Amino acid sequence: MLSALMSTLASVFNSSSTLFTMDIWKRVRPQSSPRKLVFVGRCVVAAMCCISILWVPIVESSSSLFVYVQSVSNYLAPPVTCVFLAAIFLPKVNETAVFYSLLVGEALGLLRLVLEIVRNNACDDQSTCTVLDNPFVTMNYLHFALMETLIVWISMLTVTVYEAYIRRHASIDITEGNTSTKVKDETWTPGISHVLQHILQTGGEDKGSVVLSIGVLAVVMSIYTVYG
Repeated sequence: MLSALMSTLASVFNSSSTLFTMDIWKRVRPQSSPRKLVFVGRCVVAAMCCISILWVPIVESSSSLFVYVQSVSNYLAPPVTCVFLAAIFLPKVNETAVFYSLLVGEALGLLRLVLEIVRNNACDDQSTCTVLDNPFVTMNYLHFALMETLIVWISMLTVTVYEAYIRRHASIDITEGNTSTKVKDETWTPGISHVLQHILQTGGEDKGSVVLSIGVLAVVMSIYTVYG
């Protein structure tokens, strides 16, 4: 178990240092030499080690390590899973919808995680923390993951349909010496048929991937149903 824990931490630290060095530091300081990038990566690993040590008391406050790991995964993973599934099944979902749905989902997950930590560590006297005794904080983490998934899907599809509505009704009339924007006067209510026609348009070259994804999704939902 110790070896597995060390390998997991090593991969997390390496990924974190690479993401920070290549996606953040190199954009801010593009003239940095390779030696400088390696030094920054080592500093990030050292900072991650310190954060991990400071986080140990919070992990110990949980009922078990397994429950803690699973709960954190269920708070933060659903938005990414929804985006992955949308990329396979709903190719018409646009970048803006994915961005805002990720923001909404991760914000909900982080809020639940913070409130749960506060409730478990700073609320010894239950009478002083009645505000945290609400379903958002006390519901099972699997049920919260299901609720978060539904919210992310609703956000993603809403933004997609809204942008399709804007594109459909906005027209630009460009004439010589005069540029004006005209919006069509007729109203359009995006009914079910229009939504399905706009979103559910998949290509036929990835049928195998779609079938395998449906199988994996069915297995995951079966596990949630049996053990949730």
